[in-house]
Amino acid sequence: MSNSSPYNKIDAATGTGSSPAISFTSIPQTYKSLIFMGQTQTTSSSDVFKLSQVAINTDYGAYYSQKSIFYYGGVATAKNFNAGTSWQIEPIVSDDASFGFQECLGWFEMVIPNYTQSSSSHVMQWDAGAMRDSTTHGMESQGGGSYYPAVNAAVTQVEFTLSSGNWTTLSTITMYGLG
Repeated sequence: MSNSSPYNKIDAATGTGSSPAISFTSIPQTYKSLIFMGQTQTTSSSDVFKLSQVAINTDYGAYYSQKSIFYYGGVATAKNFNAGTSWQIEPIVSDDASFGFQECLGWFEMVIPNYTQSSSSHVMQWDAGAMRDSTTHGMESQGGGSYYPAVNAAVTQVEFTLSSGNWTTLSTITMYGLG
């Protein structure tokens, strides 16, 4: 039995504690899909859950659409938008001790299939969550979206930017190629 994996690690980045952005630039065009996996945490003390904005090719124009659902404490909340300036992944948990999540890392996985195509839009799908020590403090979200740029291009850069705070040094996002 082989121990080979279909995931080919391309790069990984770790938070510095002093920057809200983690970027992947010069993405090789040799795979069929990109997969990002992260264990994440923010330094924000304004709220227990934050979101990460995800931009393609440093494009923050109004070219993104998304549908997602967020589950917390047994309650589901749907979110939909068109003409957004980035995709949004949540929850990213705070390391603030007053929220009780300081020892918890959130996680996410995001897939961008056919990222090398330059003749049309790009799509993505993600799943994210965090869990403390009880079911009342578990949260999970799922979503998907489209990116319709003004100028069609392959995905060569992906940036994850927090809406508040900085990525802690416990945060790591790894980029894989598939296919």
